[in-house]
Amino acid sequence: MKKVSIIASCALAAALLANTACNKLEEYNPSSTTAENVFTTVEGYEALVNQCYSNLRAMCYGREDMMFMGETGTDIWHAAYDRDYAPQINKYRGLTSSLGMVRNVWERFYVPINLCNAAIERADNAGYTDENRKNAKAAEAHFVRAFIYWHIVEWYGNVSLVTKETTAPVLTAYRSPVDDFYKLMFDDLKFALQWLPNNHAAGENGKATKKAAHGMLARMYLTYASYLKYHAGKDAEAQEYYRLASATANEVIAAKATYGVDLYADCEDIFAPENNKNNTEALYVVSHTSNVALEVNSGNPNRLFQWFQSRYSNKIGMKMSLDYSRDVNNSAYMQPTRYLLELFKEDRDARYAATFQEVWLANDSSKLKWTQEQLNWFKKDTNVVRPNSSIGAVGDTALLYTKKQVDDKRTRKYAVVDIDDMYDDDGKMAIYTKISSYQCFPALRKFRDPNRADANSQAGSNDIILMRLAEMYLIAAEAEFHLELEGDGLSHVNILRNRAQIPGAPSNTADAAEIAAAGGHLNFMLDERARELCGEHLRWFDLKRTKQLENRLGAAISNGKGNPNIVDFDKAKHYVRPIPLNFLQNLENEEEFGNNPYYD
Repeated sequence: MKKVSIIASCALAAALLANTACNKLEEYNPSSTTAENVFTTVEGYEALVNQCYSNLRAMCYGREDMMFMGETGTDIWHAAYDRDYAPQINKYRGLTSSLGMVRNVWERFYVPINLCNAAIERADNAGYTDENRKNAKAAEAHFVRAFIYWHIVEWYGNVSLVTKETTAPVLTAYRSPVDDFYKLMFDDLKFALQWLPNNHAAGENGKATKKAAHGMLARMYLTYASYLKYHAGKDAEAQEYYRLASATANEVIAAKATYGVDLYADCEDIFAPENNKNNTEALYVVSHTSNVALEVNSGNPNRLFQWFQSRYSNKIGMKMSLDYSRDVNNSAYMQPTRYLLELFKEDRDARYAATFQEVWLANDSSKLKWTQEQLNWFKKDTNVVRPNSSIGAVGDTALLYTKKQVDDKRTRKYAVVDIDDMYDDDGKMAIYTKISSYQCFPALRKFRDPNRADANSQAGSNDIILMRLAEMYLIAAEAEFHLELEGDGLSHVNILRNRAQIPGAPSNTADAAEIAAAGGHLNFMLDERARELCGEHLRWFDLKRTKQLENRLGAAISNGKGNPNIVDFDKAKHYVRPIPLNFLQNLENEEEFGNNPYYD
């Protein structure tokens, strides 16, 4: 008999062995009992709810597929040194239904959808005597279902909206309108907002809370408003949802004391490792841990720290270190585009230094002297920097990979790669043409994890912030610009700008002139979201919902706003991903369901 992976039969009772949604292990062994018996007990039901989070942690956030699907193929990241790693996602080259990354995400999301459906349906028969406690637990499943369906509908379009638990193989599937997905998500999030607690107990970082549901509802209103405006051509209807987005984001901001969240005064603190497990700004996180008994993928649960790194450990004066992160994954490096780097006014905006590393200090006393090979790599002037000359001592600058132009870069005693070595004037990567060394660029610092066992370990245990308070200011601002409330929009942006103001530097405050210079409020907001949120799994969604992928990639880009290395984007095709081939082939109504347009 055929079996459909999207809604395959789940052995639900057997799954309830551990709480994989948070750091607190709560085992429940159903032994030989049936799911029907397990779920009629409070203990069994709550184990089911806990399992709804499982794939978010074990198979999604912290894994390569989610980062690539959320950030790459956009205006702010290149595949480092233009390597053809996952070109189907990075560059839209050969994107087909057989791609493993597309299949993996599809399957890893539809499994917890069935768990959420089971939890929502079974709540009334779970043996609760406290109605509030029952609703609070069911609300977690409502939140997770909405959170996952947002990914599914944005990536795959009008696919299957499954709202009932399936316990046997299902051989047919049917499409649902995008509007139906959003109606369900709004309903789920409103229920979650009503019943979830403000916070959970210590050690339960990954569980949904009222602040998470409130923030996600604001995000969903903005996303749906943008869908109506830019994709469905329904401007009048869009305005109502922009009003809801503005109001909801402002409600979150107003409730920050109640929720126990606030903006850090210093943007350096947002992603500081010491703030990771108790982050003041976070609204929702996926939690990881160094306790192998609690981590499904204990060998490499959270690997985000290594995918945005420059290569440094094979360079002069350097060896791999925990502080500078693991840098030997030659395939999956992501390099910022020239456009992204030049968005930052680093003389006044502290977000650049908080986001990117440009300087590496020597940490290997055995590699302080220049070899001929390294001189060749960096095209040093050997009349000035000679073989066996030293860069100095441990702790001195060894490497400078900078967004600035450095006129004397060939004669400085340490290695220098400047903006003109990295990119041509048109923004394309300069691959081997300027310098012989590669993977030399400012490295994203947000996901550094110095608490790993050793510098080469891939087993990161950082929580992953998937939504934070700063996003609420950006949601409010974008919605307000659409509502022609420019003063309110600028006020919200400038709260973040003022937070990032470098003391004594020129003003970092945005004004109407900057909006005009950016080409209007949409470009202005996309620029601001890139400065604040780059790397945080949102960029592809931002450009998809505003229908700007077609304007910021390849030959279409103007004024340097984009990624000229991506030339295969097709606006008729690539705003959604293909439906996985193995799912389609298992359907008895494969032809009726069909692939997304223009995919084989």
